[in-house]
Amino acid sequence: MNNKDRILELYRKDRRIGRLVSSLSQSSSAKIHLSGVIGALEAFAIAGAYLQHPRFFLLVEEDKDAAAYLQNDLEGLLEKKAGPLLSGFL
Repeated sequence: MNNKDRILELYRKDRRIGRLVSSLSQSSSAKIHLSGVIGALEAFAIAGAYLQHPRFFLLVEEDKDAAAYLQNDLEGLLEKKAGPLLSGFL
């Protein structure tokens, strides 16, 4: 297990990610806003939630650059653990 996988496992087991997953599980249309996260922390939190409870996520970013950074981070973290990541900017 490499360092990235160890960090992802810590996020997957984190109680805050567990609460996030619980909120997502209670409603098929749950809307969650992550605030106060910087850098790749957002991607680690989303990846941890996905690994704990695989499902489709609709992620909305402020602009196309932020969306591209998040997509790249998630692709790097999840690699072969998730299906293809589709993106779009409206």
